[in-house]
Amino acid sequence: MAATPIRFVIPASAGEVGLTLELFETDGDTLVNGAGDTLTETAAANGVFDATVTEALAGTYRYTVVQTGSVIQYGWIVLADTTDQHLANDIAAIFERPGGMLDGIRSVFAGITLMSSWLRIAMRGDAGSATALAEINTGGGTFDPTTHSLEAAHESRESLSDSLGILGGVGLIKVTVTVTAAGTGLGIAGGRVSVAGTSTSETTNTNGVAILYVSDEETYSIIVLPPGMYLTPSPVEIEVDGEDVVVPISVASPVAADQTNPNICALQCYIRDSSGTIIEDAEVSATLLRKDLAAGGAAYGATITEATTDEDGFCELKLLRPDTFPNPYSKNEDGILVGEYQIEAWKDGDL
Repeated sequence: MAATPIRFVIPASAGEVGLTLELFETDGDTLVNGAGDTLTETAAANGVFDATVTEALAGTYRYTVVQTGSVIQYGWIVLADTTDQHLANDIAAIFERPGGMLDGIRSVFAGITLMSSWLRIAMRGDAGSATALAEINTGGGTFDPTTHSLEAAHESRESLSDSLGILGGVGLIKVTVTVTAAGTGLGIAGGRVSVAGTSTSETTNTNGVAILYVSDEETYSIIVLPPGMYLTPSPVEIEVDGEDVVVPISVASPVAADQTNPNICALQCYIRDSSGTIIEDAEVSATLLRKDLAAGGAAYGATITEATTDEDGFCELKLLRPDTFPNPYSKNEDGILVGEYQIEAWKDGDL
């Protein structure tokens, strides 16, 4: 049992007397240092007081400093049964006490000798610390920093990219394609934009913008498949020289071929496959759909007109011919058939 000195800093005038230290267990009200120990102001500094605890105490305790029955200070203190100087409210001691925060952190990182060695071996491609490697592979792991670390994985990817010609030494280049309607300049949403000869494709957003990425400095062909009845434009060639590219593409709407006869409405079509290749001699048909209750509400219709594409993939469909079609199809005030049309293109039996 040692005489354990404890030091306090109390904001009091020189010569303060009648101060008593009372120690308690952290969760109790029973004094553990007898009737208390007297605090005496040191000669070295005003407001600095010492007390000596003669009981064999070790651990964390709650304390109060009492003067003539009134508590003037309270807090926590970590004690050991030694003659070393102890400080009241010593943050470092509270942090490092057995079972305290530091022990909690140690338990979280149990099995790690040096965190810096672990981080180094996980990131760098050299052999690293043998101790850290053994700790990482405890329990049957096969981690090898020369092949599995971040640096090793990066070098492996670079090597593969070079061998396949994927990155071409320039990294990824952004191609921003903006698809707008001719005449209005409004963005067209839902269009499919792709790079010919690659699997790169995106759909335009509500502003008509699609962002693609290419990897090499070369000439690319941009293909746009617009939604709805917009005409498919010809592929647009762009030259990539390492800088990001902005590509504006305008698409046209169907137009009437014969404006002098309101009873005829023609749709001009350019037929291409999903890769943007022009299809010549394709059979294109327009079918006016209608609902029929007797058929259970299923859609069916009749072919209004047919045409064949020319060498440019172009054809013209005269959709509305009321003179040759009787009821029950609806007509507008000019006698033109109105409704939903289905356009289909066939080539060698394939739709």
